[in-house]
Amino acid sequence: MLKVLIVDDETAIRKLIRASLRDLDLDLMEASTGLEAINITREWAPSLVILDIVLTNTGIDGVEAARLIKRNRQTHTTKILMISGHIDLRGPEITQLGVEAVLAKPFDPNRMRRLVCSLLGIQKKKAV
Repeated sequence: MLKVLIVDDETAIRKLIRASLRDLDLDLMEASTGLEAINITREWAPSLVILDIVLTNTGIDGVEAARLIKRNRQTHTTKILMISGHIDLRGPEITQLGVEAVLAKPFDPNRMRRLVCSLLGIQKKKAV
């Protein structure tokens, strides 16, 4: 079973992402800080990390977490889907990270689902 880590400081967003992926037969885990994202990625080895850029109440934001995940020999092949409603996702700071995809908030749950399927090589199932 493929593993996906959902990282956002907003519980409602994590629940929305989880709901959009509910019938894809994925092993889902959640985190709310950049530090949790890094530690879980190292220990749990997800195939994909869905990572918010702006993570409040933490010393490590999504950009730094993505940078550390991509630079680590153990986790550098982990795919990352960056999400944000506050930052230009096409800016140089984001494009230089080497993340596989970006998605602006608010996002359409069906678009999230299609992106995850594409990134993980999952045959598309009927949209929710």
